[in-house]
Amino acid sequence: MPRILKARVAVAAAAATLAGVVTFTAMGGTRDPASALAAAEAALPTTSPTVVVSTTNTVSPTPSVSASRSPNPRTTGVLRASDASLTAARPASRPPTRIRIPSLGAVLGIDPMGLDRDGAMALPESPSRAGWYRFGPTPGEGAGATVVAAHIDSRAEGAGPFAGLRTLDKGDLIEVVAGRTIRYRVTDVLRIDKGELDLDSVFSRTGPERLHVVSCGGPFNRVTRHYEDNIVVIAVPVGAGSP
Repeated sequence: MPRILKARVAVAAAAATLAGVVTFTAMGGTRDPASALAAAEAALPTTSPTVVVSTTNTVSPTPSVSASRSPNPRTTGVLRASDASLTAARPASRPPTRIRIPSLGAVLGIDPMGLDRDGAMALPESPSRAGWYRFGPTPGEGAGATVVAAHIDSRAEGAGPFAGLRTLDKGDLIEVVAGRTIRYRVTDVLRIDKGELDLDSVFSRTGPERLHVVSCGGPFNRVTRHYEDNIVVIAVPVGAGSP
């Protein structure tokens, strides 16, 4: 069963970028590896329809190379407690429990997940269930990236619903149930070499509110028994309704 989001130390990632060995391919063409994900996120709107900032994530870990560095291996991108005063009157957000991608006919339950023993984001074993990174923002917080990820397949079940992430188009809708249904529209679908995945961007807790839906992709390496890339879908909220 391939593992996704295997973290690399920040120094190694930076060195690889400077050496020009990063491979970062977007659906439809190749981009500058050092700026592709940053450029995609820079194009996001600076406002969102629901804005409440939780202060419970101020010591949350970013997945890293070693779980022993938890509970606070990094503080990059952590929200300041003073930010909560800007939106304290807004309704509180809730953890997500379900994700729907109508264009794929995909509906998955969501489990809150933390880190595995290697410091990577833990995932449900079945590709038919997704994991939400519980140390990051919840849908509707108003800032930062809510990360929902799932395995692309398994030996027992075959291809899972997220196997089709790479086929999504800009403008496709994604719905996340988190007490209410929050609707997102896809703004980018990126294919990124796993070794060069920018974890600080994927798990960012600052900036505009957005949804990152992640799974494996690219070629399957029969020696390592892992897929070589990640598919990262970036989506922004467009409204909310009833579950």
